[in-house]
Amino acid sequence: MTNLQGQINTINIALKKHDDQLLEHKQLININTNSQKKLEQLVESLSVQISESNSYATENTTRSSPDQSIPPKSIQKFDIDQFSEQEKRILAVFFQNKSSRLSYLDLAKMLNKSAHTVKNQMNQIRQKADLFERTIGRQSRNLFKLKNDLRIEKFLNIGQPTEQPISTCPVVKID
Repeated sequence: MTNLQGQINTINIALKKHDDQLLEHKQLININTNSQKKLEQLVESLSVQISESNSYATENTTRSSPDQSIPPKSIQKFDIDQFSEQEKRILAVFFQNKSSRLSYLDLAKMLNKSAHTVKNQMNQIRQKADLFERTIGRQSRNLFKLKNDLRIEKFLNIGQPTEQPISTCPVVKID
């Protein structure tokens, strides 16, 4: 009998522990439900504010002249001095072949370099300035072409290799 009473006490302790945990969970659920309702109200009020501001902007745009409704595209300038001499040589090849799409291998042959070296130098150029359009060609090769909206601002002389002359490389800006 004492043994049975001990087991019942153990079961009662376990049940009390579970009841306490259930109560704690119910409280957390209530807190989370209230937080969710507050978030939903905030989102709803923000969406109303956004739709009101969009309708206000639309009204103002239609009232203003067409020239004022579209802001002018910002011009980005890239100084040629930020590029190394080798990067300038690569850029010069692109400016000489402005309409061509060139792979790392094409550039390597033109500059008498390793394709891996050209790839590393191209990555450096691309990190410094967004000047190229990239496509995938045959054999899954990356092909690069200067962006169409690049304009030449001024010319600077760069070091020319003795085996293959390369012309000047401009400072460019993107419209």
